[in-house]
Amino acid sequence: MADFEPLTKKVELLRALERTKKQFDELIDIGDSSGFSEEDKELMESFKRINHTGLKQLEKFINELVEKGPKVDPYTILYYVRQLLGGPLAADASKLAQGKPYFIPSPNIMGSNGNLGRSCSSTPIHRGVQLGTAVDVFNKMPAWMSDMHNEIVQTSSAVFNSAIQSGVNIDNTLPYIDKSPAARMSGEFGDGYNTKPHGCYQVKDVEFQRVVESISGDIFKKVEDHLGPEDWRMFKFKKGLNLFDETKNVAKTFNAEVKRKMQFMTQKFDEEGVESIGLSDVVIKTDLQGNVFESPERKGFELKIKDGGGSNKEEKTLSYILLKVSLDLDKSQRRMNLRVRDNYISTTSSPSPIRALITSSLDISTLA
Repeated sequence: MADFEPLTKKVELLRALERTKKQFDELIDIGDSSGFSEEDKELMESFKRINHTGLKQLEKFINELVEKGPKVDPYTILYYVRQLLGGPLAADASKLAQGKPYFIPSPNIMGSNGNLGRSCSSTPIHRGVQLGTAVDVFNKMPAWMSDMHNEIVQTSSAVFNSAIQSGVNIDNTLPYIDKSPAARMSGEFGDGYNTKPHGCYQVKDVEFQRVVESISGDIFKKVEDHLGPEDWRMFKFKKGLNLFDETKNVAKTFNAEVKRKMQFMTQKFDEEGVESIGLSDVVIKTDLQGNVFESPERKGFELKIKDGGGSNKEEKTLSYILLKVSLDLDKSQRRMNLRVRDNYISTTSSPSPIRALITSSLDISTLA
């Protein structure tokens, strides 16, 4: 399963932008990095027609999904299947898609007996550490959690191994029976030690692990034959996906502008007063939902004031700075500043215009 196809969620982005393929191609511009193929756009248009035209369009879309599925990414296929089987036409979709590729259940627990993770019952004492959880659960953990899990299992194994050491390495019942602890240690780690009678404690079922290792490929080949090539592809995607692995989950989002081409009606009159009606185009930058595009860069501005409200350079510069500061003060803060200003001016014999300006705009910590 080395040929893993990473997760992208471009189908969700496309659903927000596209109404029809023609509309998207002509009116939407999000740059060259969108990665939408012709099949992606055609499937989205066909999908959006279902709720408008009914069951015939539903059947048509299912057939298109089967036909174009090999040319789109696995998450896009799973997205459409989940929308159909969880939507208002779920009962009809189940009947129309029965037995068709991509609609056959393929949970990632199929063939779990072929997983090669060691359990506690098949890991020899003092030789190796068990996985400590199900393989499919472990493979979906974030890196920090799997590292912590491994550390916990290793520590627990070390404590157990130390406690059971006498029963594994030292304990013998001579002259009644020779448990041969040294031979047991080497034999158990190899092909197992359960092929002949013994009187040893905590002998693990290594033989079963060796059998699993030898037939693991055959087990998953049976799964592949049962599912078929299309659903085997979906199975590999679901089994190998780790949402916390940046190499497997490449879905990303960012605050980017969407250039939408809009049309509006124009009215013109010639010199004789004859009216003419026409259409003009304009490109508007919006966000994904079609609202005004906002960003820290677009919100950043400088407020320039003619004369600056003062008669000299010092007062012009200071009043400009303080006006920008005062825009960020809420009403309660402004009321407090006014009280501080009044108290400050009343205790000053001859306040200058600049001093009065300072007290009307800065907070109490500035006056300390």
